[in-house]
Amino acid sequence: MFQDEEALRGALVRGETLARTLEDWLVLAEGYRDGGDSSREGTWDPVGVQRCLEAALVAGPAPSDPQREQLAVAFRRWLGDEARAAQLAPTMRSLESEGVPWRHFEGWEARDPRALLHRLRTQLRPEDLTAIANADYGSDAGKHHQALLEIQATGTFPLPLPWEPREVLELTRWTRGADTPHVRRAFACTVLALDVALPISQQTGELEDALAPLLESAWVLGLDAELEQLLVWLAEVIEPAAGYAWPLFALVLTLARRAPGDPRLGPLVAAFEAVEPVASDPHPDFGALLCATGNERYRDLWHELATEVLDPARVLPPHLEQLARRIR
Repeated sequence: MFQDEEALRGALVRGETLARTLEDWLVLAEGYRDGGDSSREGTWDPVGVQRCLEAALVAGPAPSDPQREQLAVAFRRWLGDEARAAQLAPTMRSLESEGVPWRHFEGWEARDPRALLHRLRTQLRPEDLTAIANADYGSDAGKHHQALLEIQATGTFPLPLPWEPREVLELTRWTRGADTPHVRRAFACTVLALDVALPISQQTGELEDALAPLLESAWVLGLDAELEQLLVWLAEVIEPAAGYAWPLFALVLTLARRAPGDPRLGPLVAAFEAVEPVASDPHPDFGALLCATGNERYRDLWHELATEVLDPARVLPPHLEQLARRIR
């Protein structure tokens, strides 16, 4: 904390005499990685990191699969050791394997959950990644930046999404206003939505709070087709108990905005109305449609998006007009 490297090294060496568990050794490895500065881009003491990670592997009992993935991430990001990382976790859990479909919506041949992520990561500039990494006033910026670079380069990320970069993506999600950097925000919300839809997610946020800004930014960027693929996948893989009204509602709005006469909209609206939960505390401006949200910050944005698409000045088919009346 006080940039006293001698005292820091002494504390870490003392820690090594006390460490017993895999978690202990990971804490020490991170200490050697940071060297007292969590915003550091590179590793402070690679030899210390290597020693602690090797000790973690033999601390016993044998590491679980999530722990092996955690160790693999450390070898890859802190030491640049891709070979060792692949040895520890040769097949990182994927969205496609974790997101088991519970239902099927006809009419979408393409269901690539990463289509939007792939488009966005090619549009991210170096300054965008730096800005996201520094979203928490620069705290842990170096580690966040490493994780973001990995997602941009590969289009994949460990599941569940780790704290680095989950924290800064969650903070970027709340960006609002005329100067919103839409590529940046859409990227953050896409990664969060992909992760939070899975039962193993460790997020505290709600899916609907990532979807509202994602819709706005993706519409501005003209990425409706890729967005639809993600929304269909979300609506199909979310577990029944978790509720899938929000991705359905988002899909209805996105498709209705682009093609209000699309024949797929009738069944989608019916499916949405069938699963929409009963509101225990309806919002006065939006009724039952907002009952599932755990955060009020984006209620107004949901309302703006819905009223924009379901504008009474537009000629809407009966199923959309009925939905528009409820919202109005």
